[in-house]
Formats: sequence, structure tokens, C-alpha cells
Amino acid sequence: EVKIEAADSSKSIPTDAINARESDNVLTLHGGLAKSARLRIRVPHKTDLSLKCVNCSEVTVSGVSASIDIDVVNGNIRLTNAGGSVVAHSLNGKVTANLDGLGTNPSSFSSMNGTVDITLPDDTKANVRLRTEHGKIHTDFELRLKGALRTDRGFEGTINGGGPEIQARSFNGSIFLRKRSQSGK
Repeated sequence: EVKIEAADSSKSIPTDAINARESDNVLTLHGGLAKSARLRIRVPHKTDLSLKCVNCSEVTVSGVSASIDIDVVNGNIRLTNAGGSVVAHSLNGKVTANLDGLGTNPSSFSSMNGTVDITLPDDTKANVRLRTEHGKIHTDFELRLKGALRTDRGFEGTINGGGPEIQARSFNGSIFLRKRSQSGK
């Protein structure tokens, strides 16, 4: 079951502010809410998501493990306790992903003007491609580089022997690929 509500229960959403339509198991929301308005959309844990937002402060996805596609213009993206194959792009904002695991399909995290910060379990197996034009790349994973270390602001490699592909890119921002211990610390 899908529920749409104001994130702040003390505030109500005008009934004409959001147009919700469902077709072929796809929920489409259109609305003219103020930038400060916050919605909470509750979906089942294994729901595929495709979210697009213009001029929103932040899109947050939590507790979903499926195919996740987020495209934001002028806002941040935050994923917590999420998993699956992820495509997350912000034109002008930070992309932060704290994932419980990866799907079998490739994942991509990018920002034109912002930091990309990804945290994965320490036993994650992945092939990684990291690139920034005007920032730095940081990781605490032990990476096995593919080929020679390039000087063109990016590199490719594997963590824990390789697995699904992860791509992280930023034009004006740094990239962080962090590992989280199994205890969550």
C-alpha cells in the first residue's frame, strides 16, 4: 500500500496541491507545492522507485531495497538503509548514499556541482569507476587498480575481488567511497 502524507503531521497538504495518478502500477505525482513543503511517501520495502524533482531541497529514500532511480535539479539526494541497483544524479547538490548492499545491475552516483559520498558494507564486492574534474577521490576500501594509475582525475578498480559495477562522478566536487563495518560503526 502506498501512502502520501505531509512529513510534518501538524501541517496539512491542500487537496488541490498534488495530483496523484496510478497506471500500470506506476504512481505519478505532480504538484505546485512550496519548496518548503515536505512529503512522506510510504511504499513497500521491495518497491522500484523512479523519482524526479526540480528545485527541491532534498529527496530522501530510506528502507527501500529495489531498483532506485533519482534525478534532482537544484537539491540533494540522501539514501539510507537502502539497497539494490541505484542511479542517483543531482545537477546542483550533494549525493549521499548509505547502502545495505548492491543489486546485480550497475549503480551510478553523480553530481555536476556537489560531493558524491557512498558508504557500503565492508564485505561489498564491486567493480568501481571513480572520476572528478575539480575535487579529490577518497576511499578506505582496499582497491585493486585496473591498469596504471591515470592522471586524468579518475581510476577504475575492484573491491573485494569485484562484482556489480559502481560508477561515481562529480564535476565540481569530491568523491568518497567509504566502508561500513558489519557492526554499523
